[in-house]
Amino acid sequence: MGRLDRRSQSAKMRFEAARKRRMHPLWQGQLAPVHWRTKFTTKEMKDV
Repeated sequence: MGRLDRRSQSAKMRFEAARKRRMHPLWQGQLAPVHWRTKFTTKEMKDV
């Protein structure tokens, strides 16, 4: 259980880091296109 928990936590941190990296200042105050968000989410899901 602890092992699984730690693994999911690291995956979550990686996800957050990737999201911050992709969040260019230009995106601030502006919604990313739906296709951009979808593509990003599915890629992250496969990565985890």
